[in-house]
Amino acid sequence: VGSCFLASRVDRGARVGTGSLVVHCDIGRQTVVGEGCLLHDVDLPHGTRVPPGTFLHCVPLGAAAAVAAGFELGIESQTNVSNDLNGGAHCWTCIVLSIDDEVKKPGHSTLGGVDVELAASRLGFDTACGDAVWSEFESHTTTLARVFPVCATSGEAVVAALDLLAEIRRAGGGKVSVPCVSRQSSRSSGDTNLNTENGAEDGPFPGSPRGNNVRSDRIPNFGTSTNTNTPEKQTPLTAAPLRVSISEALRVLANHAAAVARRDALRGRVIGHAVSTLLARDTAVQSWR
Repeated sequence: VGSCFLASRVDRGARVGTGSLVVHCDIGRQTVVGEGCLLHDVDLPHGTRVPPGTFLHCVPLGAAAAVAAGFELGIESQTNVSNDLNGGAHCWTCIVLSIDDEVKKPGHSTLGGVDVELAASRLGFDTACGDAVWSEFESHTTTLARVFPVCATSGEAVVAALDLLAEIRRAGGGKVSVPCVSRQSSRSSGDTNLNTENGAEDGPFPGSPRGNNVRSDRIPNFGTSTNTNTPEKQTPLTAAPLRVSISEALRVLANHAAAVARRDALRGRVIGHAVSTLLARDTAVQSWR
């Protein structure tokens, strides 16, 4: 059994493991995708390593998420990722899971192959406080966990997601204490409410519970240090202060027009690459298929 590619482009020197499915993806040079992976709408920067059994799905997000994340609208990221296809999106997030993760069952949900609450703890969230990851009345499931970073580009989101997965899987992941943010204090914190339709009392982006309205200075820094007394000195795992859940990304914040635009642009690259290969091999037009 080999790997399967659908509407995807694979650059020079890239390798994809046995049993992996790659759909609408742009795979950069010298990239290695492990066995049994499922990648969808993903742009892998050059030299990226994807562990075996990993699920990745990138989601373009709308302007509200970009504003909440602190990105300037219309300003593209300066990150040097030559194969990044943004599709006109203002920002992105990347959902990362283990292929066999359970994502919807309270008490049995996993992320990266470990219990989702343990995973959140390893990422530096104090799950006893609740509001940092789940709002008061939400089930503690993977689909509702606000742990996925919002980044300026698809490529940056992939890198942040893989870093997140590595931190979760790291044995005895360091725990950083995060101050509890009560609903009362979050209401008086002065954060901007971007969704005022129908009098909704939402968080920093449309549809998010108010319990996720946490100021950027209260978002934990993720690093390799295990010293819980000085979290401010740890190296951040990613620079993105805003984190969203799978449910928010797919149901509320997704920019579907950008997703279509990215796929169209990728299709052009796939066709162009195929035609260039045929011409380079001096293949007769009659035999093109």
